Amino acid sequence: MLAGAVDAALQHDLAVAAGGGDGRASGFGPAALLPLLPVRLDAGCAARMVVSLLGFRGKPWVLAIDRTNWDFGKTTINILMVSVEWRGVGIPLIWALLSKAGNSSTAERIDLLGRLKRLFPDMKIAQLTGDREFIGNAWMAHLAREKIPFTLRLRENQYVGRDGYATWPLERYAQGLKRGEKRTLPGLWRLGASDVRVRIVMMRWLPISITYRWL
Repeated sequence: MLAGAVDAALQHDLAVAAGGGDGRASGFGPAALLPLLPVRLDAGCAARMVVSLLGFRGKPWVLAIDRTNWDFGKTTINILMVSVEWRGVGIPLIWALLSKAGNSSTAERIDLLGRLKRLFPDMKIAQLTGDREFIGNAWMAHLAREKIPFTLRLRENQYVGRDGYATWPLERYAQGLKRGEKRTLPGLWRLGASDVRVRIVMMRWLPISITYRWL
C-alpha cells in the first residue's frame, strides 16, 4: 500500500513536469512519460507515512522495543527496533543496525528513542514493552526520568528487594502460583541493586513481568 501511494504521487509529479499544471503532458502521449525511478525512503519518512496512514496522530501509542540478529553468510546482521502496536501487530517505526553481535547498550536504546521523539515531538507513549534483554539500571532509570511507562519481562531467578524485606529470587514469591493464575506483589520493588522502584506482576503460564506506570 505504501509503495502504491508513492508510485501514484511520483507518477503525477512526472506528468506535471512534462506538461501542463493539470497533470496532462502537453504534446506527449502517456507512453512518452518518463519511466518511474526507484524511490528510497529514509526511516523518518517511512515512519511518518505509517503514522499518518494508520491514524496514530493524537492517540497514545503502545510501543515495543526489540532486537533480532542473524548471520547472512559471514556477515552478522543485528537490528534494534521500535514498533507501534496496531490491532495486535507490531508495525516497525524506526530501527538501527548495530555494528556488533549481541545485546544492545543503554546508549543505543536511548539514541533510538531520541530519534523517534525528534520525529514525533508530540508523541504520547501509553506503554513501552520489552523482553528480558531490556532490564538494566541505567535504562530503567532513563525511562523513569522521561516518565515513560514500561512493562518488561523478568527471569525467575531475578533477585528483587523491598524496604524492610529480604532480597529473594522471584521464583520464591511465585511458589504456589497455579497455571493461569496472576499474582501482583504489594508495593514497589527494586531489581537487584537498582534504585528504580517497579510493580511486579507474575503469571505461572507467562514469563514474569514488571510494570512501571506513572500514577
